[in-house]
Amino acid sequence: MAGSMAQAQSQSFNVVDIKIEGNRQATSNLILSVVGIKKGDDLTATVTQDALRRLYGLGFFKDIEILAEEVTGGLNIIIKVTELPKLRNLIFEGNKEIKSGKLKDELGLTTSHYLSNNLVFEKKNKIIDLYGEKGYFMADVKYELKYNDDSTQADLIYKINEGSKVKVEKVFLTGNVRVKADDIIGKMRNRKRGFLKSSNFDKEKYPEDKDKIIEYLHQQGYIDAYLKSDSIAVDSASNKMSIYLDIYEGPRYYFGKTTFSGNEVLPANILEKALKYREGEIFDNEKFDESFYELYFLYQEKGHLHVRLIDDRKTRDTLIDINFDIAEGLPSEVNLVRIIGNTRTKEKVIRREMTLRPGQVFHRSLLLRSIRDIMQLNYFGNVTPDIIDLPSGDVDLTVTVEEKPTAQVSAGAGYS
Repeated sequence: MAGSMAQAQSQSFNVVDIKIEGNRQATSNLILSVVGIKKGDDLTATVTQDALRRLYGLGFFKDIEILAEEVTGGLNIIIKVTELPKLRNLIFEGNKEIKSGKLKDELGLTTSHYLSNNLVFEKKNKIIDLYGEKGYFMADVKYELKYNDDSTQADLIYKINEGSKVKVEKVFLTGNVRVKADDIIGKMRNRKRGFLKSSNFDKEKYPEDKDKIIEYLHQQGYIDAYLKSDSIAVDSASNKMSIYLDIYEGPRYYFGKTTFSGNEVLPANILEKALKYREGEIFDNEKFDESFYELYFLYQEKGHLHVRLIDDRKTRDTLIDINFDIAEGLPSEVNLVRIIGNTRTKEKVIRREMTLRPGQVFHRSLLLRSIRDIMQLNYFGNVTPDIIDLPSGDVDLTVTVEEKPTAQVSAGAGYS
């Protein structure tokens, strides 16, 4: 504020006239519409402060002054602005690992952007982050603005010193009691590796590394294990990194007794044969999941496509007892079989190879046999089945075939 407005902080004045000065690219109409002050308005300190806030919010101006001149009937208002330069060219120097086109896409700067200090600094940090993601933690970025003759535009030049990739010198692991640190760290991509293998830090692989070490512990029976904390430290002098991991290992668990309830179609001794683990073995989630799916496939083979399996686990010391509660449901029958995709091969040729047909109870093995026999005709590059559930509990089956080009069909093969 300047002139008599400095003495009018608690007063209201009538606006007689309002002018804009200093604008070169932003139009006066735009500035006036954002300011929201018109001839005849009452001007107060609050109105003035709100106008300044809105103008700066545009991001177009380096400096703004609202000056007032006392005249008969009120005040003449002059809004003086100093515009920021608009981006003319975006230039990168020194970049090899990240191409200029990639950097431009990531920064998202266009010639419509005004170059404020905050914006230029923000994009500089974005470049540093991009290099950090590629393992160049010591990358240094400086910038320079080169103005045109009237300073309305500027070339923004980012000068990049990429440095070299940070190498992992050592992984420090704490919290492990029974499992050797080397066995756990050995599951990581980011670790100090042999002479012929790269030890460069790969930021994208780091989250996977943290998941892998916990998955490994779970597979070893330590199903309560989790990562308590992790951190990294880079020695700028040597450009080498240390990784610090602290885990909770917990007790080691073993498979206990496995029981079944709700099963009538399949007896327990048949279900037990599908299990991929035995009582007393180290508990392994992967083996448990495989067993779960094998049980499901057993029922699918019997036509029970809507079987529901719920596992109830109970812990006895370090033993995990499992009961599979089974809701078998009713077997599903095949309602319709649709053949699609055949343009040269007659449908009856395909249907006569189908072992699984309408009216039959669905059997997974019959479906697989049908697909195999259709493929053996040597007319098709691919055969894809799709099982469609019906409200009745039965299913429709759609078989989609992809016919081979005529030249690829074996000599002597027919289509009728």
